[in-house]
Amino acid sequence: MLRELGLLQVAQGRPTEALAFYRRSVRAALPENDHRSACRSYQYMAELYRARHQPDSSIYYARKALRLGQQLPFVVGIVRNSKLLTAIFESQRQPDSTLKYMRLLLTAQDSLHNPRRIKQLDAIGFAEQQRLRELEAERKQFEGTCTPPPCWRAWACCYWFPCCWAVATASSSTPTAACKASTSR
Repeated sequence: MLRELGLLQVAQGRPTEALAFYRRSVRAALPENDHRSACRSYQYMAELYRARHQPDSSIYYARKALRLGQQLPFVVGIVRNSKLLTAIFESQRQPDSTLKYMRLLLTAQDSLHNPRRIKQLDAIGFAEQQRLRELEAERKQFEGTCTPPPCWRAWACCYWFPCCWAVATASSSTPTAACKASTSR
């Protein structure tokens, strides 16, 4: 939420306020162990500093974001931050650093667009859809075997207190008696 407020501030031309929101976002994300959100906030800070022609600050925050992205692994974060660092070092005519981050960028892009990885993700998605279908079938089967009590009061009681239905039906031989037993409590 704070990160999005920072993006809104950038869109409104208020970079100082945006940085404040990004910093607050990082402070809120790290204690919650939300490294992905912290990574994105650092990335936005790096991009904003680059736009403000402050390459040293941009490099500092892009490297922080890249480290978090590598720890997760958060491949999209690695791609965006290594691309940013590549561009910054290229503009500063530092070929060794440019090459270092370009290699990271290419490796991350390869893993992101790897056909085997895409097939694995498709298989995971298919398995999840299949699991949801099975759960839905079980739910429908359960609904078919569970009939409501003969009167609405007993049903309401049993809906909120399932143990009442078992007691009411066990203590009587007819549905009417079960209904009376559950409503007399």
